[in-house]
Amino acid sequence: MSVFLGACSSDNTSSANENEDYIQPSDKDKNSADLPGCTKNCDSLAVDVQDADSGSNDKNTQPEYTTSTMTDSRDGKTYKTVTIGSQTWMAENLAYKTEYSFEYDDSFFSSFESGLFYDWEDAATGGENNGDICPSGWHLPTKNEWQILINFAGGREAADVLKSENFWETENGVKKGIDKMGFTALPAGYKEGGQNYLQERLSLAAFWSSDGLDGGENYAYACMMASSTDKITMPTERIYSSLNVRCVKD
Repeated sequence: MSVFLGACSSDNTSSANENEDYIQPSDKDKNSADLPGCTKNCDSLAVDVQDADSGSNDKNTQPEYTTSTMTDSRDGKTYKTVTIGSQTWMAENLAYKTEYSFEYDDSFFSSFESGLFYDWEDAATGGENNGDICPSGWHLPTKNEWQILINFAGGREAADVLKSENFWETENGVKKGIDKMGFTALPAGYKEGGQNYLQERLSLAAFWSSDGLDGGENYAYACMMASSTDKITMPTERIYSSLNVRCVKD
């Protein structure tokens, strides 16, 4: 498995390109060059994250954001929040327990710090009345809502703006996280379906979007950042993998 989930596959995992139900994105949407470490089947699963438009903040200037907190009435947990431009996001990973959520404690993070891990179906339909997993008044972000955040941060090469200052593995030539907007993306890793442990701990932050892949029912879009690159990508990932969730306010 590559650093970027779903972006490419190892010899013993099948890619979406091998799925007969998969509809390949158009050439305009491909961006395989942005997927670090990908060596095979890289051209079928990525969508381009556009650079910020002229109205977006330059990451070398101080973006405007404000912080607050919110409490999830379902379990009483309180989360930091951050308002960035027109959006208000949770500044911590969701840690609401469900029947299918995955909890993992280690010497790096507590389960609350890293949040819980959810497969896509649980994230998208595991809440009240088969809604998404987020608290009332919040929701699982769409692919377009992730795009707005990325543009505001400075574009697809502004991962350092969203990454936390601590915990990330360091690699030559890759900018250290500066958390300039208070989003604090932690490298909590991910869990593949059927496993009971995490992969890419300290080197990958992976968050679900609410958008499944049209024509590819086993895949959904996610926002990802890795220690090996300055880029933010929006690849598709198998819905059976368990990723973190960040909720955005309605």
